Amino acid sequence: MFSTDKITTKERFKAFNEKITNDQCLEDHAKRRLTDEEAREIRSIS
Repeated sequence: MFSTDKITTKERFKAFNEKITNDQCLEDHAKRRLTDEEAREIRSIS
């Protein structure tokens, strides 16, 4: 994947894993569910 040379492969693999990214595909973005009372309050404000 990175190279056929083992030394180059190790260097590129290390650089790849240390690279800072904004990937969010594995992040857990759980949505909080409202209680019935909270929903009624929001509904009455709108």
